Amino acid sequence: MKELPAGWAWTTLGEICDKPQYGWTSSATDEHQAYRLLRTTDLSSGTIHEQSIPYCESAPPEPDKYVVRPGDIVISRAGSVGLSALVTHDLANTVFASYLIRFRPLSNVVAQYIAYYLKSPAYWSQVNQQAAGITLKNLNAAKLTQFSMPLPPFAEQRRIVAEIEKHLSKIDVASAELAAILVKVGSYVAHMFERAVSEAPHTEFRRVLAAPLANGRSVPTANSGFPVLRLTSIRNARVDLSERKIGAWSARQAEPFLVTEGDLLIVRGNGSLRLVGRAGLVQEVSSQVAFPDTLIRAKLDNTVSLPAYVARAWHTRIVRRQIEAAARTSAGIYKINQTDIENLQIPLPPRPVQEHLASAADAIESLAAQAHATIERSSRMATRLRQAILHKAFTGKLVPQDPNDEPASVLLDRICAARAHSLGRAHAVRQE
Repeated sequence: MKELPAGWAWTTLGEICDKPQYGWTSSATDEHQAYRLLRTTDLSSGTIHEQSIPYCESAPPEPDKYVVRPGDIVISRAGSVGLSALVTHDLANTVFASYLIRFRPLSNVVAQYIAYYLKSPAYWSQVNQQAAGITLKNLNAAKLTQFSMPLPPFAEQRRIVAEIEKHLSKIDVASAELAAILVKVGSYVAHMFERAVSEAPHTEFRRVLAAPLANGRSVPTANSGFPVLRLTSIRNARVDLSERKIGAWSARQAEPFLVTEGDLLIVRGNGSLRLVGRAGLVQEVSSQVAFPDTLIRAKLDNTVSLPAYVARAWHTRIVRRQIEAAARTSAGIYKINQTDIENLQIPLPPRPVQEHLASAADAIESLAAQAHATIERSSRMATRLRQAILHKAFTGKLVPQDPNDEPASVLLDRICAARAHSLGRAHAVRQE
């Protein structure tokens, strides 16, 4: 093991925490119950998203055994393997799920220090080593208890946590500001286009069609056959032609459903009202692909409408309100049909004006994309900076050592003696 600063000692996660506990096995539900169920999906970047925690369908027979309390650390053992979070406040009758393992730090160790270590490069190196070569990656409590970690004196643990939080809070503020800029840039493009078409005359969508609307075809997945788009291909008013699968049909069977440049593909059903009726424009087609039954194809009449303009106009608020008003729900799925689409009123200025508006929007969007790329680079830099701060913290380089601090080895000896005393008492009770 690497040499540590004066007063530090090597330890393991198991040595400085109570015996780890596996979570409770139950389904989650949105219906109000006595307890909530903390899952791996409620953890993100070491933070618990309390608003997303559902209810626990079946309460454990011994709730206190599974209820989390402030200071607990939960670690995901499957799925997002190694992801962890510190419980910072009372989560009110919340038990943790079976894919999580709870570690409860001992009172003479700073829980925040352990929680930050579980985000450090050194910790993730151990996670990756343990999961290497395993098809279904997972960690168990036995492995996690053996994870090594450097332990400074108790007083220094507190100083390290305070210094980490000082640096990370500045990074978090900067990251939040960058995220807000991204949202503003995206909304500006939409707002600019919305204002530009607000005075345009409206026309029924059926009048801009060059051919009748067409539903796609449902095709099961196969190892060989002809490619068909997935519903996830509709993104940001465009069609991502790489989002495809191989369908169990021939090229001849797929021919009536091939997409071509300028096609507008419309989502005909979705569990979210906000997503039903969303559309994407097919741009350059480099290899043939068909569209599925979850989409409706609109071929536009280029003499009266510019596809690039229509794709943008489709997502204006005036059109979205009509789509959501027309959508009908069945078995939790919102749907819109061809007749609904044909009857939609869309803003349609003369074609030269459409060309101007589409071109102007593209130019602004290009600048927005450049800004987005710059912000993404800054975000990646912030991530690297976080890791650099944590690396310095756990190698003794973030705060100076104080020779007056009680050495960590003394602390560990005290923990060991307390455990031995506890085991001795338990053995004596069993003998009686």
